[in-house]
Amino acid sequence: MRGNVEYDSNIEKAIEEITALLRADYGIAKRALALLLIQGDSRIRANVRAKEPAADKPIAAVVERLSALYHEPLSYVVALRRQQDAVRILSGALTHAPVRGLSWRERLSRAMINPLTGLPILFLILYYGLYKLVGEFGAGVASGTMAMVSAIGGPPIALLYRNDMGPTVRANLGLVFAMGLCITISVRALAGEVSWDEVLIGGALLPAVWLGLRASGHLIPRVEGSRLRNAIVIIASAAALLLLWRGLVSW
Repeated sequence: MRGNVEYDSNIEKAIEEITALLRADYGIAKRALALLLIQGDSRIRANVRAKEPAADKPIAAVVERLSALYHEPLSYVVALRRQQDAVRILSGALTHAPVRGLSWRERLSRAMINPLTGLPILFLILYYGLYKLVGEFGAGVASGTMAMVSAIGGPPIALLYRNDMGPTVRANLGLVFAMGLCITISVRALAGEVSWDEVLIGGALLPAVWLGLRASGHLIPRVEGSRLRNAIVIIASAAALLLLWRGLVSW
């Protein structure tokens, strides 16, 4: 294997001319030094000018004459030739395994990524997964359980995070409520149980949501630490008592 990259005859000739002009010791190979000068390295040029002032103009003349032979900058020409040599070395060192048939998992993954096939798959999952399974089966079999759980909502989740910091509690509760609302609205919309009256009522409540968000910026600093833990325990206890009362009354 060659130790140096071989350039075209014009660059190789310029390298020989420049190396013949260099007499001082620069700590690197003269061929590498000549290539840096050809690429226009200003630091190397200043170093050569300081050590060998007489060689500066002849070297500049060689570089200028070489530059006139190419349409691209010499730094680009040199870098391109190095890249070609690197590709040649890699092509001889790397082997490519034969392409095998795609597994059903890979085919499904590609189908889901492709918009043409991914969107129909999404609609099928929403219809059969949410509307059929959750909407019909869930409404018939798990309606009692879901009613009881939705009656108490966030307090049991809040109890799990009662010893955490306020931002952690708010973030997790917000995520639980957001996911629950998205699932509920999606299932009801697919089942055709969302009317325009409910949409208008939801729109009318948006100003109250905005006011709540504005007020939370002033209230959050006041409800931290022990106050937050006490509030969670009180609200959870009240929800549990209310649920117990509703069970006794309806029994």
